[in-house]
Amino acid sequence: MRELTEEQMEARRRAGALEEVWDGVPHMSPDAGDRHQQLIWKLTIWFGNHWIAGGDRGGRSGGNVAGPGRADWLQDYRIPDLSLWTRNSTHVNRGAYFEGAPEVCVEIRSPGDESYQKIGTYLDWGAREVWIIDRDTCAAEIYVRGDVEPVERCGYEEGGWVTSAFGIRMRGHDGGLEIELVDDPSTRARLP
Repeated sequence: MRELTEEQMEARRRAGALEEVWDGVPHMSPDAGDRHQQLIWKLTIWFGNHWIAGGDRGGRSGGNVAGPGRADWLQDYRIPDLSLWTRNSTHVNRGAYFEGAPEVCVEIRSPGDESYQKIGTYLDWGAREVWIIDRDTCAAEIYVRGDVEPVERCGYEEGGWVTSAFGIRMRGHDGGLEIELVDDPSTRARLP
């Protein structure tokens, strides 16, 4: 409940503003700024044109995600900025929410937000990867369930690229995000 008075929170609830509930505790933050929203929008378009268009894959921006087997999902859910999945995903679309996390949960990190605190939860709920993309620098990080540590960050490759197990590579470069399909350099884009 960062930097909001009770009156502001109530006004946001009445307006239908997005919030998350973590183990019964509401977590609200101010609406994301323009750069944050533009990055989500551009990523959504890129994924729609290049990755989802490739066949048996899906994705969406926003959406409620709860743990597997959670009938009382309103008591514990998160809202990733972007979710991606393949036909092999184990999450279930319940209409109002996903039961279990999609294979990839993407968070655009803005200063002071709780993106890093969500990584373990998404992985515990079934995500195979959690991507954190910094709003300002567009530096990209990929986190996976580790063999030694509970959560491990994937390493960077030459040129600052980080590659997803889903055939996507990305890097923050000159204040923007470069992204492409690993096997198709013609899909490279610079966002936002």
